[in-house]
Amino acid sequence: MVVRAMLAGMKVLLVNPCDLHLDEVRQKCYPPLNLMYLAAALREAGHRLAVLDANAHGMQPAAIAEHAAGLEPQLVGIPLLSETACQVNHIAGAIGRRLPDARIVLGGPTATAQPARSLQEIAAADFLIAGEGERPLTRLCNALDRGGDVSRIAGLAWRREGEVRVQAPAPPEKNPDRFPLPARDLLAREYSAGLYYTLLVRDRPTETLTTTRGCPCRCAFCYNTIRRFRRRSVPSVMEEIVSIRDRGIRHIEFVDDSFTLDRDHAMAVLDAIIRERLDLRLVIKSRSDSVDEALLQTARRAGVYQISYGMESGVQDMLDRMCKGITVADNERANRLTLAAGIRSHTSWLLCFPGETPETLQRTIEFIVRLRPSTANFGVFRPYPGTEAYETARAEDTLVGDWSVHDERFPWVRLPWAHSRADLQRWLRRAQRRLYLRPHYALQFAGDILSEANLTMARYAWQEALKLLRGVG
Repeated sequence: MVVRAMLAGMKVLLVNPCDLHLDEVRQKCYPPLNLMYLAAALREAGHRLAVLDANAHGMQPAAIAEHAAGLEPQLVGIPLLSETACQVNHIAGAIGRRLPDARIVLGGPTATAQPARSLQEIAAADFLIAGEGERPLTRLCNALDRGGDVSRIAGLAWRREGEVRVQAPAPPEKNPDRFPLPARDLLAREYSAGLYYTLLVRDRPTETLTTTRGCPCRCAFCYNTIRRFRRRSVPSVMEEIVSIRDRGIRHIEFVDDSFTLDRDHAMAVLDAIIRERLDLRLVIKSRSDSVDEALLQTARRAGVYQISYGMESGVQDMLDRMCKGITVADNERANRLTLAAGIRSHTSWLLCFPGETPETLQRTIEFIVRLRPSTANFGVFRPYPGTEAYETARAEDTLVGDWSVHDERFPWVRLPWAHSRADLQRWLRRAQRRLYLRPHYALQFAGDILSEANLTMARYAWQEALKLLRGVG
């Protein structure tokens, strides 16, 4: 498909959709790193960029469209996740009505997992990009700007004669250093206003960065489809960290899928931070089988005060069903060593995965109580499109409902003992109450609130305590 030439350098707006719980105090609000990477790549190619973080501002579709109309972009890009599909559909429709000449392009995990279906369902969208977005989105903008053929762009889906055509994605970029650093200046107003934060730290804004891309692990529930693991060079990472520090920001979360997956690379980054004496507060993510005492001590010296672990279950059979590749002993050991190193252990647990029973759920809850991690986040399993668990549930006819741009209710997987979604949610609330209504955690959170004079955390703790007491999940 050949398009007509436009003015040199397209005017592009990238929109970060709203969170689903804007009426609540949230655990965190982080800058849209994905959009800032895309913006940097497009700007390097000569295009004119704006980023609208509707999530940080709490903007609904009508307000987003009004803002977009004032900018008059020629192309609008919106990331698509399963949870925000309805919201994205409304945003695209509202923008399409206000700016009928603007092209709308989708990207992100759900776009990658279901390109044809996503483009069919979101009628206002013109294009969709599957896979890593920097290269194909730049090529799309170049083609639209110069009157080129878009039909050969890898990873692109588009409409032609009433049908959706899809090109297979290209392999991910081998060297992440070839991408320009995120265009954070496009959200300078949001940073200055302190809109980016995390509960545990009073000071704002907070920042994010990634030292690697991709994840070779094959967890059955994970929607990450980019398996090729790639490392940024330590000098590139340090250039970005120093630039963040020079803007006066002292709190950074490393959002790699697993920062410690390559131990040597992780240690090199941590050692470089120690040498530079940057005085930072850092959060990293790790698998529970990828830490040891030496790494944890180095992380502590570098400024790491919290490590997030996806532990998922305290029952080995469930971990095996999830294809986690870790053991219950790994979970216990990682938590113990992390706390001993003076680092918070934030753990995540996935309840009601296929094969789960009331007995395994109770065993997991008791395991968490024995571990006594710093914090624990509980979630009921959600069958994301394109994952092994989703496809299995469809094949076995246990998938109840499905993701849709026309229905805000999430699908769930029927278990032999669960007759409704409410049966699953009751276990979520039971786990939360069993852990957080214990004196240890009440004292811990009170200490955190007082030591940081953290009013946001106080409001969040009150909100969640009321939920537990009222039985709201």
